[in-house]
Amino acid sequence: MELKDQMERSVFYTLTLEQRWEKILSMKNSSVFGSKGNDGVLVDVVVETEFAMVGGKEADWGEGNCVDGVVWFSVGREVSVGLNLVIVERMKWEQERGGWLGRNKRQDRIIRDEKFEGGIKWENFGCYVLVESFVLKRMDGSFEAATRRIADEIALLPRCCIPD
Repeated sequence: MELKDQMERSVFYTLTLEQRWEKILSMKNSSVFGSKGNDGVLVDVVVETEFAMVGGKEADWGEGNCVDGVVWFSVGREVSVGLNLVIVERMKWEQERGGWLGRNKRQDRIIRDEKFEGGIKWENFGCYVLVESFVLKRMDGSFEAATRRIADEIALLPRCCIPD
């Protein structure tokens, strides 16, 4: 769609920040029943820390896609959305204010060795990360684009609980 057509279709947009927990790892303990049991979990997983979507498809974007103060989010050659650089910088500022550490990389590796003490044996284990998404929608309600970042928050949740 041509830029002129995009601007005529909907001049006004809403931009919202959404947060949710996303499971990145799930495990079952095969040695729950027995004398010893497994008292720990090794978490070693690679996660996408940043990406953008346009129309439900992953988009290319970033420093190299900035032209005349507009950051372009594009899917192939046909679909693209431009956001003013000031808006993109404000989105980053908002997330950094909340504790996100921009490391200028799109993937990160999470390594944790969790031990459960006190005689508790775990059955199921889940590792979750806090996902923050800025969602841009036209005022007519149609979806336009979203950027997603993994916040620097991790929740490790054992479902326990067979005491010794």
